[in-house]
Amino acid sequence: MDIPTIPNQMFLLIVLVIVAIVLIIIVFQWKNVAKAKNSILILEKEIELKKMSMV
Repeated sequence: MDIPTIPNQMFLLIVLVIVAIVLIIIVFQWKNVAKAKNSILILEKEIELKKMSMV
């Protein structure tokens, strides 16, 4: 019974594609987190301004 073997170059290509996909996902998630933090800071500033205008 022969075990099918993947050529070395093909294996490296598959690993590179998987790594590239993972990196793209990480970058998109990091951008989303940065946008969320920015919007939270903007909301906090707006709340502070509303408090000041009430006083």
